[in-house]
Amino acid sequence: MEPVYMDTDDTQKLAAEPLPFARSYQLEALEKALKQNTVLLLETGSGKTLVAIMLLRSYAHLLRKPSPFIAVFLVPQVVLVHQQAEAVESHTDLIVGKHRGEMGVDFRDAASWKQRLQKHEVLVMTPQILLDGLRHSFIKLDLIKVLIFDECHHTSRKHPYACILTEFYHCQLSFGNCNLPRIFGMTASPIKSKGAKSEPTYWPKIRELENMMHSKVYTYVSESVLAKFIPFSTPKFKFYEHMGVPNAVHVSLAEKLKILEAKYECHLKQLDLIDLAVESTSKKISKCILRPKWSIGVNSKDDVDAGLLTTKIFCLVDSLLEYRYFKPAPRCVIDKEREICTLLLPKSCPIETICVQGNIKTLKQKACLEACKPLHKIGALTDNLVPDCVEEEAVVKEVGNVPCGDEQPMYYPAELVSQGSKESTRTYYRYLIELNQNFDSDIPVHNIILLMRSELESNILSLDFDFELDRGRLTVKLKYIGEIDLTPEMVLICRKFLIALSKVLVDRNVNELEEILNGLQLSNDPEIDYLLLPSMGSCQKPSIDWNSIISVLFSHENAWKYHVNSPLKDCTRIMWTKNGQVCKCMLQNSLVYTPHNGEVYCIEGIYDHLDGRSLLKLKNGDYTSYKEYYKDKYDIELLFDQELLLRGRHIFPLHYYFRRCRQHKGKDSQNAYVELPPELCCIKMSPISISTFYSFTFVPSIMHRIESLLIAVNLKKMHLDHCTQNVVIPTIKVLEAITTKKCQEKFHLESLETLGDSFLKYAASQLLFKTYQKHHEGRLSSKKDKLISNDTLCKLGCDCKLPGFIRNESFDPKNWMVPGDASGNYSLREDFLSNARSLYITRRRKLKKKKVADVVEALIGAYLSAGGEIAALLFLNWIGIKRLEFLGDAVLDYLITEYLYGKYPGISPGLLTEMRSASVNNDCYARSAVREGLHKHILYTSQKLDKDIGFAVKCCENYSSESTFGWESEISFPKVLGDVMESLAGAIFVDSGYNKDVVFRSIRPLLEPLVTLETLRLNPTKELNELCQIKHFKKKNPFVPLNNGMSSVTVEVKANGVKFKHTSTAANKKTAEKLASKEVLRVLKEKFNI
Repeated sequence: MEPVYMDTDDTQKLAAEPLPFARSYQLEALEKALKQNTVLLLETGSGKTLVAIMLLRSYAHLLRKPSPFIAVFLVPQVVLVHQQAEAVESHTDLIVGKHRGEMGVDFRDAASWKQRLQKHEVLVMTPQILLDGLRHSFIKLDLIKVLIFDECHHTSRKHPYACILTEFYHCQLSFGNCNLPRIFGMTASPIKSKGAKSEPTYWPKIRELENMMHSKVYTYVSESVLAKFIPFSTPKFKFYEHMGVPNAVHVSLAEKLKILEAKYECHLKQLDLIDLAVESTSKKISKCILRPKWSIGVNSKDDVDAGLLTTKIFCLVDSLLEYRYFKPAPRCVIDKEREICTLLLPKSCPIETICVQGNIKTLKQKACLEACKPLHKIGALTDNLVPDCVEEEAVVKEVGNVPCGDEQPMYYPAELVSQGSKESTRTYYRYLIELNQNFDSDIPVHNIILLMRSELESNILSLDFDFELDRGRLTVKLKYIGEIDLTPEMVLICRKFLIALSKVLVDRNVNELEEILNGLQLSNDPEIDYLLLPSMGSCQKPSIDWNSIISVLFSHENAWKYHVNSPLKDCTRIMWTKNGQVCKCMLQNSLVYTPHNGEVYCIEGIYDHLDGRSLLKLKNGDYTSYKEYYKDKYDIELLFDQELLLRGRHIFPLHYYFRRCRQHKGKDSQNAYVELPPELCCIKMSPISISTFYSFTFVPSIMHRIESLLIAVNLKKMHLDHCTQNVVIPTIKVLEAITTKKCQEKFHLESLETLGDSFLKYAASQLLFKTYQKHHEGRLSSKKDKLISNDTLCKLGCDCKLPGFIRNESFDPKNWMVPGDASGNYSLREDFLSNARSLYITRRRKLKKKKVADVVEALIGAYLSAGGEIAALLFLNWIGIKRLEFLGDAVLDYLITEYLYGKYPGISPGLLTEMRSASVNNDCYARSAVREGLHKHILYTSQKLDKDIGFAVKCCENYSSESTFGWESEISFPKVLGDVMESLAGAIFVDSGYNKDVVFRSIRPLLEPLVTLETLRLNPTKELNELCQIKHFKKKNPFVPLNNGMSSVTVEVKANGVKFKHTSTAANKKTAEKLASKEVLRVLKEKFNI
């Protein structure tokens, strides 16, 4: 039976609806399918589904509702239903329904089918569902305008495909029904067979398929047309002689296994195990023997001869081994008669073939030598005639001789450390720490004197610190006031005083203080050696308050002997304490400990009108006497209830006053005071004022900042030791570069890192551009990435011992290392940075490699911002990148970053990064290129690119000029538009003799208006994340499925119990997430009036 071509009246009205990116052979197939029933025979991956979709587009006007007609797309497998339905939805505007057997569609009644037929225009389903619907008359064949069979080679015997055609289509055809559907089949193989078929068998099978589907098979005329779009494999055949495993080998192995099993069972009986253990072990042994895991020896040929391996498996393994370590390599073809050698090089090689003639013995060597000449000339080989990639790998291996692990040291400045000595006196440099109180407080602050063994640099002394307190601001200044000599005994007393104050302020516990102070002595080992002492007198003539210092030596016996019993002293009143009788003046400025509650208090004075019999107002509003209060709460009977009460104050809390966004609030001054009976107090230090304690609460923060500045000074000096030129850079700038955001301070490295990263890319790109002028962009980019990768920068940083300088932890005043305190959990180990410079390692901490790389980039930015490009290059030279020059293609990125950093020096690092991201991106460049008409000068042949550029131009017409640098774009612009601006900047840079100023003056008008703080629009994705953090909204991770190359992102936020969700689809995930976040953000702002 010859196939009949179906031509209906409707088809004559049909017009092809091709997609703009359709290939030539797909358009030819569409023309055939519009004229007649067609079976499309094309290779896998050639785009058969797209032809089917274009056919549906051509029939779309007949399918649109309220038309009763539909199209049916049949697929043989359930998993293909969703895939093909999404393909149809992506390229048409038809309403698509998906039906699978697991959905229960094939069991629905007529009403359900009618509802679906009225709703959908295309039904994608498995064939059994359609067959059941036709058999039950739920659907009529004449309602189907297009019937598509995917993988139609299944149409044979009792397959649902064949049943649909034989039971319904052929019957209707025999009755002369003209309203039959257009049939379109798709297959990569017209016959259903696993093996190859001979030609006499092959063609009858094709004709049988054509008759069954009442169609004509159509395929491409020439493989060369299809080869332009899809790859074709070249088959290679390997033949083997079949040889099975001999039966004798099977029998022999089975007997040996039985013997082995018997031996194991016999051995188990000898082990005297319990029955349960024997049974369990026997099962395990039997399992191993019954289901053995065979292993083949080293020589596969011997295994075949021994009958352990079939020849088919041997041939397969041998074929796989050929491609195990495949590497492209040159190949020589020698013509011995003509004495000619042709050297065939891999396709990735810049040259393809070399042909030489000469002595047959040296032909290969001669051909290789001739090939090396052009390869060296174009830069593929170095002067040593080795590939440049090998040299790069060697350079990378040389960079970073020190292994850079996670465990890194933490340095402590040597200026604050001294070696133990037996000198009769020690000389200290005196520095006055001025505390200027710019707020009202009932407790004044006193200045503090810092004694150091080393002299501070002038740039540290010139720095002022500001502490943001809950009541105002405290300004700290340093001033050199001369030298002082102290005996070891005086040094020991000063250390005891500082340790006592730190223990009281940190631990609020004095139980072990006496034991610690009694065991304190000067060490002969390296130790932290500086002193902090209370100051008295004016700022012009400060002096050490020795009375407060010796308060640490207070004892009741000495007080009674030299004060109370002394006729020279004026003892107006004796008071009873836990220590015994003391003079009233001993209590007025003292530190006391109350054993009944374990608290420590500063005594500011004595009440004139309160004693143990006075009334105390309780929290519930009732009144009781102090005597009754202590009796009821602590079961203490006050023996001296006529004694006046002491005005005591709780110890001041410690804070780190340089912390960013510090928002703690101190207790109310009235609630901080308590009334204490003297007989319950034990004096620990006297005389010492409450102002001294308050002033020393700032000491840990001050000393941590001084320690950090000294670390930065040492890093700066270490660089200058190796630098031929004098580079002036502020110490505070270096400190900023080595301070990470994790420290939670007011400054950190992110701004400098942004600047340094741009400069490093700029400088590295220029070096490579000049050195490898014949290399293409991709290869240069790969070289640049290796040169400035985090691994490379980390190794360079470790070589220079930078990890020890990095500050990566938030400072806790409780962890302050107090000089002379042996109870601290730290040790000092000297680490020599050079022959003349050393620091001390206090401990080791974990530090990620990326953090080291970030600090290297931040230091580059610090030297660049403070000393200019020469200073930055000198720093790069010091860390080990010695070949960088000014030349390159990253100039635009660097110039804009430098412009923003210079225009807004005081903005936060996050805001600087946002401004840079909004200015330096493909969308910004692309829109500038379109606005200036540069897209008209781009040469291309891609139809898709032409469509994308045209769409981008239309979108740009809808945006105002002010939104050039924002995030309003709802599409992803073609990268080629942004490349035009970058290429133009690179060309001007090279033509101008690498003059950056000329580039910026030329390109800036094209990019105007540049972003400003007023016109900056935050990225909706980041703005939504920040809003969720501030308002404590819960945001789910975006769901990103891929649909035919498009990213569909769903953003969901739960705010106050309400879910806000939006889904957006775009060419890439980034754009889709931005659009979805933008919509969710808009709804949230409207809902909560944000």
